[in-house]
Amino acid sequence: EKRRQYDARFVRHVTYPDYSEIPPNTTFIKTFRLRNTGALTWPASVILLRVSKLDNSLNAPEFVVLGNEVRPDEETDISVTLHSPSAPGQYDVYFKLALSDGKKFGQRLRCRVIISHQANPACMVRHLEVHE
Repeated sequence: EKRRQYDARFVRHVTYPDYSEIPPNTTFIKTFRLRNTGALTWPASVILLRVSKLDNSLNAPEFVVLGNEVRPDEETDISVTLHSPSAPGQYDVYFKLALSDGKKFGQRLRCRVIISHQANPACMVRHLEVHE
C-alpha cells in the first residue's frame, strides 16, 4: 500500500484523555502522542494548527510549532497550552498537523474536557507529573 508523503496517526492522549474534568479558569497542558505514518520525515517547522474556528472557549493558540524532526514510523509528543473557561460544561477543540505552507495532513485531533467546579485539583497535579 502506497504511503502518502505526509501523514499522521493519533497514538494516545498523554495528558487529559477525553472527558477529563478540569476546574474553571485553569491553565492546563494537553499533550498528544502522534506517529509519522507517511513516507517523508516531518520537518521541525510542522505546526499543530487549531482547526475549530468558531468556538475557542479553551483559549487554544492558533498554532504551536513541533520543533523537532520526526522520521517515518517514529512517534512524538506535541503539547498545547489551554485555559478553561469560567462556565461549566463540555468543551472541544480540534487540531490538525500542517506544513509551513499551510497544507494540512493526518488525522484530526480532539481535546474534549469537562469544566466542573467539582474537578479535583490533585488530579491536575498528577497529569502535570505525567507530562514531565
